[in-house]
Amino acid sequence: MGQAALVALLALAACNQVYGLEATAVLDAPYRVDGPPDAPQRCPPLGTPLRATGVLNQVVRQNCFTYTASAGSQIAVATCEVLDEMGNKYVASEGRLDDSMAPIDLAAPIGTTIDQAHISPEGDEIYVRATTAMVGAVVVYRRQADGKWTFGEQLPIAQTASFNIGGVTRRPHRHLLLLAGSAFYEYVSDDAGNWPETKQYTFAQLDVTLAQTPTISSDGLRILFSGYSSIVGAMFQTRYAERAGIDDNFMGSQPVMNMPSAPDPFLIDDCSRIYFSSASLQSVFAADLAY
Repeated sequence: MGQAALVALLALAACNQVYGLEATAVLDAPYRVDGPPDAPQRCPPLGTPLRATGVLNQVVRQNCFTYTASAGSQIAVATCEVLDEMGNKYVASEGRLDDSMAPIDLAAPIGTTIDQAHISPEGDEIYVRATTAMVGAVVVYRRQADGKWTFGEQLPIAQTASFNIGGVTRRPHRHLLLLAGSAFYEYVSDDAGNWPETKQYTFAQLDVTLAQTPTISSDGLRILFSGYSSIVGAMFQTRYAERAGIDDNFMGSQPVMNMPSAPDPFLIDDCSRIYFSSASLQSVFAADLAY
């Protein structure tokens, strides 16, 4: 086990003592060229508790966050720290799943900051938060035949407050989650290219008093987020909520058992793993799930 993994093991072991988790092992992830390890072919039935095995794989040893992957787990996108002659900055980055990340040239306009990059389930679009003069917008980049990413559109979403992006579902009508203020907002694309707000979820509806940015599963039936509950141990936990159909409401939430709190948890398409970042360890980890 490498030195970085040993540090992670010690740090996460300390987290277990704080959060009352079961014993957690941290493993160096081997280089893979044929995709992820064997996993269930599809997600378990709704209502099946999400439970981590206690194994945390240190998959990317870079300071990245909002790590997401396309369906089939071929492409991963995140916002990662890079160092150049101007100092350190955070840029959209791309790589194979569980492999190192490289910056993507999204050719942002001068004065615009791009972050919180999320890849679509199909792997052909990236959704980012673009901020210009303290005004934020959701912008879409699309992959071209030569593999390059080019500007696609700015979504017609009205958000006056600062917000965070929580990813999108599959086509044809994508669902997008945003965190703004003390609520999650859900938007849905229509055939005319509009993105009307369809639902709003207060923290109280999700059984928490505070929450960080949610991510939505590719089928739109599950969301994951870090939430603080004064009822359950008075601490932040990685939590999830489910709904029976994509047009239904998310109600309540449950903690993912045997997993540390993560600021940006992402459930992979087959529900076999949750990916999340650690700023203190400057790495991306994957928690294996068991059903």
